[in-house]
Amino acid sequence: MVNFKGIFVKRVLTSNDACTQFQGISQTQMKKLPKWICQSTTFQFNGKFYKQIDSVAMGSPIAPLLADVIMNHVIDQALKKINVQNKPIVRWRYVGDIFVAFNDMNALDIFFDTLNSVHNNITFTKELECVDSLAFLDFLIGKTQSGIQTTTYRKPTHSGLYTHWTSFIPHHQKRNLVFGLLDRADEIASTYNAMHSEFMNIKSMLIRNECPKAYIDRCIMKYLNKKHETSVNSFTITPPMTTTINMRLPYRGEITYEVRREMQRRVHRYAIMPFQFRFVSYETNKVKKSFTYKDKQNHLRRSSVVYKLTCTCGSNYIGQTRRNLITRINEHKFDQRSEVCKHLLANPTHRFNFKQPEILGSIFGQKELHLLESLLIQQHQPNLNVDGSSIPLLL
Repeated sequence: MVNFKGIFVKRVLTSNDACTQFQGISQTQMKKLPKWICQSTTFQFNGKFYKQIDSVAMGSPIAPLLADVIMNHVIDQALKKINVQNKPIVRWRYVGDIFVAFNDMNALDIFFDTLNSVHNNITFTKELECVDSLAFLDFLIGKTQSGIQTTTYRKPTHSGLYTHWTSFIPHHQKRNLVFGLLDRADEIASTYNAMHSEFMNIKSMLIRNECPKAYIDRCIMKYLNKKHETSVNSFTITPPMTTTINMRLPYRGEITYEVRREMQRRVHRYAIMPFQFRFVSYETNKVKKSFTYKDKQNHLRRSSVVYKLTCTCGSNYIGQTRRNLITRINEHKFDQRSEVCKHLLANPTHRFNFKQPEILGSIFGQKELHLLESLLIQQHQPNLNVDGSSIPLLL
């Protein structure tokens, strides 16, 4: 899959005109960007920094595009190396999963070995059909006398564990789970019998997760009615124009819905202009907050902080930086424009705690950081700060 933006980028990279540009980026710059992105990934583990030497970082925005480009390249190179009679008669691909069909097993082995010979770091595995069926992504593709049929596929390790009905989450998330499973089953199933069988499987799994049977039946009926409903009248009534206001509310159980209803009642009663609320509930206490997956950053490597430096004589200085704290600390050591450096030059025997600066606060945003620094300067009254605040405080 290549979107239009990807096509334009490809034209820039393959154009013979070096002046061709994409959103102000030249062909030369465009060719350098992927290389620079792939070769400048660093990460921290156990207090040490490492550089990734192969592939791209997990979660990188460019990863899906590069994966698509690389897979296309690998397949194109493999197809160029084999004869026409050994090429697949059917070929589907989704990212790194490829579905192919051949006339004989010998052609399959040749294509498979050729694929694995294109790139040293890319190795494919293969899965052959069993009892006239083969799994591909969420599909179970089977051969019958009437043709090809598809139904939903689940791995043998699938446990059927979904969000429990008693989970403390907004109700719409539970509803969306049911309708999402029904919609996937309906889209994948090629026959009504396959869809009905999958609906029964979904119902059985949800019941094991304490979902009420009557609620599941209502969802199934509502889904099928909405899918097959036909319009009785050939015209539609255009609703009056209303302004929609999006509002986020923390989820606190039933009280959240009471607040919603009360706000809607007051809007209908007192609002002059017609408008409605679109509420979005979010959880404030998530399980992931109780676990830390990444190493704690060294305080000298932190950024967007307000810090305090204390001298052995008792003098102190408060500053802020959006860069790594160690960069700003080094400037205090050697930049004679710094009040800290001036103090050290005037008092050679004095020492600052450069290795253990005190971090008073951290916040993102330039204005917010200046405001936090100004408030902390007013609170601590450091004697080395020339300015009383970074921004005027009307207090």
